Amino acid sequence: MTFDLGYVTVLVTKDAAQGEVLAELLRQEGIAARFRGPATTLIGVADHIVEMALEVPAESEEHAREFLADLEAATVAVEPSSEGK
Repeated sequence: MTFDLGYVTVLVTKDAAQGEVLAELLRQEGIAARFRGPATTLIGVADHIVEMALEVPAESEEHAREFLADLEAATVAVEPSSEGK
C-alpha cells in the first residue's frame, strides 16, 4: 500500500485498459479513484512490463477494496466453464 497525498494504492496492474475501467467503475460507485499510468510513452518497452496503480482516497480504501472484491467474485461467477471442451 502506497500513500500519496492522502491516496492509497488498491490495485497494481500492467493492463492500462483494466486500470481505466476499474477507476471509472469506482467513480460510478462514488469513490474518487484515479489511475496512474506511465508519465510518458515508453517507446520500445513491452506493455506488460510497466506497473500502473489504481488509487483511492485513504478514507475510501475499505469501500474500494470491498467493491473490487465483489466485482472479482461476480466476474468469476459468470465466466464460462471450460469443462466439457
